[in-house]
Amino acid sequence: MLKVRQEGIGSIVEFGCGLGYYTEMLAANTHARVVDVNVAGTLDALVVIYFVQGKLAEATPLAQRALSIYELRVGKNARELVSPIKMLGAIDLMKGDLDKSEPLLKRAVKLSRKFFGKRHTEIAKQLGNLGALCMAREKPAKARRYFEEALTIWGENPDPVYGVMTMVNLAKVHANDGDRDRADSLFRKALALREQAFGQDHPQTRNIADSYAEFQKKAGISGKP
Repeated sequence: MLKVRQEGIGSIVEFGCGLGYYTEMLAANTHARVVDVNVAGTLDALVVIYFVQGKLAEATPLAQRALSIYELRVGKNARELVSPIKMLGAIDLMKGDLDKSEPLLKRAVKLSRKFFGKRHTEIAKQLGNLGALCMAREKPAKARRYFEEALTIWGENPDPVYGVMTMVNLAKVHANDGDRDRADSLFRKALALREQAFGQDHPQTRNIADSYAEFQKKAGISGKP
């Protein structure tokens, strides 16, 4: 089965605070028996931190709780639901539970389009995850459509991290289909963008360089990336 990387969720740095801060906030609100959108927001932050750390077992119940609070306080068709829904979809995708992941990711895309517009980068991230899901289901044609739609959005909103990962995944789809020229072009572009953003020695750059080298070896293409 072709391996693809799941699209980015976010960075702990974006929150400006760490695990301890949000854990203390949650404990205080729980002790006071506060159940409102502020608690759900704290849960959202903890979910992302645990997800980035690979602690899916810890992240899952917190995302479920956040979703329940939001649905209770703001309804089942509100903007606030996007975060816990997309995270639950991403968690299930990481666990390999594709049947649970797919409807969650599609629901997140639908809500995001409603509240953020059709060309928002949030949608591109979720489309990238749907593409990864389709590759796991061995449906490369559907995966390609999701990746291409995501890249169209990234083209309008360049991002050296998330957009590049979608580019790499699409390159792998083309490589799997035997379209070496298209795959090679995408790998080269992705590697150049990552080098420009982070430098040649950054781990994220090296990950792409390694994927490109593996592609070159399998495709019988000589030369350095």
